[in-house]
Amino acid sequence: RPADQVVDIEAQKEIEEAKKAAGDVDAVLGDEGVEEVVDDEEEEDRATAARVLEAAKVGMKEVVLLMKSAPEDASMQFWALDAIASLGAGNEANRAVAAANNGIALIAESFARFKGDERVALKAAWATSMMAADHAEVLGAAGVVETLVTSMKMQPANYDLQAVGTRALHNLVAVPANLKRARAAGAAPVVKFIIEDNPEDGQLIFRAQQLLGELEVAGGAGGAADGSESDADGSEDYDPDDRKLVIKAVATKGRINPDGTVTPVSKNVGRKQKRGSVTVSHGLGFTEINRPADQVVDIEAQKEIEEAKKAAGDVDAVLGDEGVEEVVDDEEEEDRATAARVLEAAKVGMKEVVLLMKSAPEDASMQFWALDAIASLGAGNEANRAVAAANNGIALIAESFARFKGDERVALKAAWATSMMAADHAEVLGAAGVVETLVTSMKMQPANYDLQAVGTRALHNLVAVPANLKRARAAGAAPVVKFIIEDNPEDGQLIFRAQQLLGELEVAGGAGGAADGSESDADGSEDYDPDDRKLVIKAVATKGRINPDGTVTPVSKNVGRKQKRGSVTVSHGLGFTEINRPADQVV
Repeated sequence: RPADQVVDIEAQKEIEEAKKAAGDVDAVLGDEGVEEVVDDEEEEDRATAARVLEAAKVGMKEVVLLMKSAPEDASMQFWALDAIASLGAGNEANRAVAAANNGIALIAESFARFKGDERVALKAAWATSMMAADHAEVLGAAGVVETLVTSMKMQPANYDLQAVGTRALHNLVAVPANLKRARAAGAAPVVKFIIEDNPEDGQLIFRAQQLLGELEVAGGAGGAADGSESDADGSEDYDPDDRKLVIKAVATKGRINPDGTVTPVSKNVGRKQKRGSVTVSHGLGFTEINRPADQVVDIEAQKEIEEAKKAAGDVDAVLGDEGVEEVVDDEEEEDRATAARVLEAAKVGMKEVVLLMKSAPEDASMQFWALDAIASLGAGNEANRAVAAANNGIALIAESFARFKGDERVALKAAWATSMMAADHAEVLGAAGVVETLVTSMKMQPANYDLQAVGTRALHNLVAVPANLKRARAAGAAPVVKFIIEDNPEDGQLIFRAQQLLGELEVAGGAGGAADGSESDADGSEDYDPDDRKLVIKAVATKGRINPDGTVTPVSKNVGRKQKRGSVTVSHGLGFTEINRPADQVV
């Protein structure tokens, strides 16, 4: 719902107190007053959330005991699983407490009971993913692998479950026995479906392809999604050629198919694309392009259309009355030609991409596509990263990033390439000045969500080297990361990564340097207060809110960019998992 209809529990309490004291709150909140939208079921759910929050403040053991007290209560299981996932994230001690108090059996039982429930299954997958860091073998023995795969099969349209489930499965199959269980349960076709169903989601495709690579190794037990016999990897007729480097077939208003038929609307458009704008995979790997939907053109489809024009002189008769809207100007055409050149180079190998990148250092389009290819070919491939480094690739990345640090498109790809190359070459990247360039670029583009997200990941990889950690502190990375946390209250995964990074940056002893160049603390965070990270219910207010000092805030300031678009996703407050609800149910 629109953000002005979001109700906050604390604000509601204050409003009720004001009603009791004055008899009427309209004079304070304005003529519209407050719309009462909470039914009994919602009220119970909020009460349960409050109980779990209180337990979480005490510790993991109390959450597990509370979860155990109501095994058939979906609301209790939802919030308890959320708390387990949140408290266990990055905290081995908390995960050990959960395991010691029968938490794994409770997760398995809850997941099995509610595997068809969208809300509970998602939280169970989160809890599984977290606990698998240390307890994958026990989770597998408890039947969680089979339950997770079954749940993902039951909810193919649940994007969040597919994404979190992929992460959880990846953590689970690190144990050989669980890998065998996953193959037998038919996980491979589920993962293949995820890859095909989300062509625009680069990060998910990357993780899913990694997982599929593990699942498809011969030798495991079969078992297809429909229960039929399958190959050893459980993927039936999965063809590894499907994973070759290709330009995604995303057409304009009309497309001529190879068999001569016509598809007026592209079928290769994911759910997110159908919402009105598109993000399509480059084809080289997992980094992404954003364009308005009516400007997305597929190179192969365009070639077919051009051939039809040459043969018939007019393509309207083939494509229908509407024909093809020409939206390509000279600059776009040049960009596509560059993309095609880089794609051909990428098919040969990493060295060819680096040499092509070197040939046009001031060409933003060439740098964009070449950086994209380096990031894509280097993802999960140490040999390719070594080839890039051996051919002066790191210096080229540093030079390109420095030149185009204010360019939204190129800077994003440079951050991706940095993140990938930092896996083995963080020290060299740091010496080349990439740490400072990355921080500066993130400061220059505070509204570029993609750069902030990828930059956080890249910085995390870079500061594993002590010299880079010192550089990041000196460059003022801490206040940048703090801004990211505050500016994205609804993005749980980003908050989790950013908090991990901030924890490294704020350790005393590094060089200072605030975002504005002023003197700051050792972590470069100026007056950062660690209390900001305590467990709290997010303060998302309605049309009016009474503040603790008696003043009134008519419009909530605690609403992120995604919330301002018309709907809200807020962090639970316990950690980094997320809640998706109509705005009138957001706590």
